[in-house]
Amino acid sequence: MNIRFIDSPPQEGEFNMSCDYTLAVQAKPGDDALLRIYTWLEPTISIGFHQKAEDIDYILCEKDGISVVRRPTGGRAILHWGEITYCFIAAMQVGGGQKALGEIYRKAHTAIHNALRMHGLNVNFAAGKKIIRKQSPLCFATSVGTELEYEGKKVVGSAQRLLKSTVLQHGSILISPEHLKLPDYLNVSEELRQRLREKLELSSTHLPLRDDKSFRITMGKSFANIFEGKVYRTDLTSDENIQIGKDRPRFIINEFNSSV
Repeated sequence: MNIRFIDSPPQEGEFNMSCDYTLAVQAKPGDDALLRIYTWLEPTISIGFHQKAEDIDYILCEKDGISVVRRPTGGRAILHWGEITYCFIAAMQVGGGQKALGEIYRKAHTAIHNALRMHGLNVNFAAGKKIIRKQSPLCFATSVGTELEYEGKKVVGSAQRLLKSTVLQHGSILISPEHLKLPDYLNVSEELRQRLREKLELSSTHLPLRDDKSFRITMGKSFANIFEGKVYRTDLTSDENIQIGKDRPRFIINEFNSSV
């Protein structure tokens, strides 16, 4: 499977979510897989497709300059601040089901694992861990067997969704501790906020990694190796940019259309 690689500049949250969604929706059977690496123009909280919007304290977010968007994928809230974000899009094979989705998830995390290892970081899979997922608005508060850890704590959080016959998977690679501030912006009691802070600090950490061209190139090569193809770099096309602009309002939290 060949990999189309897009190395994106920092963008606003609505653009990033619209871009991932648009590229996935436009993918056709037989297209090459796509890997996009990007960052965020400003600190942004993204909430999962089915997550309650009321989980977030919007007044405090606005006061502190934190944007809020909804992801086209499921999962819990993430504070995108001091991270490298990836998006991987691939066509599902005919007859593929949950097992095929799980295999794509595992392979994508294996590619990230190998790329981080090539940059000298001793990351490992959270093998053998069985986590009971209690109700929590935080993504990085839980870890399962296919997740990546550094020094025993989670450093990569991913979400996945099947859109017709295309898999959209995107996730965060933590490279600074700002993600720990997420509980400050949740609409919860102070007692629960403190418990969430403690849980987040115990379960997640960040990598001593710089977001530079070298690592992004390594990511592209690693995905191509795991998916047994070649990698080639492109930019977004003019048609893609036009459609991204049209889809962008879907991901503004107040205007979100649940049919996305």
